[in-house]
Amino acid sequence: MEPRVCQPARPQTKGKIERPFFYLEEHFIKGNSWRDFPHFCDELARFTVEVLDVREHHTTHQAPLARFAEEAPHLVPLPAARYVGLQELTRKVS
Repeated sequence: MEPRVCQPARPQTKGKIERPFFYLEEHFIKGNSWRDFPHFCDELARFTVEVLDVREHHTTHQAPLARFAEEAPHLVPLPAARYVGLQELTRKVS
């Protein structure tokens, strides 16, 4: 994996990143309502377990949980200290 900076307002470069949010919006958010934020979190957790974790991914042809179980032994643990990356840009606008 190699992180790449995407140009602002250029959706062609961000499609692979934003597509999961489209699926979530289309299949979970639209048409639903929640009493409060804890209710939303409970329903999102249920949706994740019942739908997202078990459906077959079109590229890998595996469910995400099955794929994660296969890859987990090869993952490197995260460092103890958090890395905070920051780049400030100054722009002059009219």
